[in-house]
Amino acid sequence: MSNYSLEHFRKNTFATTICNVEYKGNLNIEFVITYPDYFNVTILQFVNLLRTFENSLLPPQGYNPELLQIFTSFFTCLEQFTNTFYVMLHFYLEDYDLTNKSYVDFFKKDYIPRLNTIISMVTDDDLLFKKTGLLSKIRELTLVRNYIVHGNFGKLSINKTSFPRYPFSINYEDVMEELDIIINIIHCFRYTFPNIDLMPYVQIHIGSAIFFKKFDDVFYKVLVPYINNILDKHSFISTKTYRNSCFALPSIKSNIAKSIKFWEQLEHEKEYDYKMRDVKTNY
Repeated sequence: MSNYSLEHFRKNTFATTICNVEYKGNLNIEFVITYPDYFNVTILQFVNLLRTFENSLLPPQGYNPELLQIFTSFFTCLEQFTNTFYVMLHFYLEDYDLTNKSYVDFFKKDYIPRLNTIISMVTDDDLLFKKTGLLSKIRELTLVRNYIVHGNFGKLSINKTSFPRYPFSINYEDVMEELDIIINIIHCFRYTFPNIDLMPYVQIHIGSAIFFKKFDDVFYKVLVPYINNILDKHSFISTKTYRNSCFALPSIKSNIAKSIKFWEQLEHEKEYDYKMRDVKTNY
């Protein structure tokens, strides 16, 4: 009988992506980067659902709870990216008294104000960013997500996107439009830190091989043709187009941090190298 409980493995960081910000005086701030894992898992769920749709003999329904879950999960990916980037940016550019732990409370800010703060920190030309229309699209995306999560009633005022005014009728193309918006916002900030590309990798499985490709490449080169082929197969008319239409802002040089980098632990630490029971069960 093992003396371990699940509690023991909370600090096991195997295959976990860590962000490290290094300062003068050998002071380091480390925190977990979660958004790449969210993207990987949710992309796989969406692809599996598209495969079902591809060969379905039943016409689409107006209410699809699996699609609603995927839609809200992708919004979580966007939140994870924005929140992580927000924290990284402040530690990279702002001179804090890092011996004072009160800075943790500073990062508890609502989503849209947080995004506005990011924009003001990375560019002096807010108008140039606003011309992309991304902020308006994200506000509507947020409205749709909140409607789904909180069970609101009535219809939304939608003007900048083509999301449904009754969000419980989300379909496959709406998820694709959501991804298009998310990719554009990440693309704007992807090179903010020198020598780092913040666009997450996602896994592509072909036979027994695994490839890691950037999320935007997978979306525009794989998912867009895939869903268009599915629609064409079933003689459905495609109603949306998707394109990376935003500029990537240039890198910013920090006068505060010595470096900022990602790393990932690819080996188990000895204390977590636990042998699971190799017995097939069917409880």
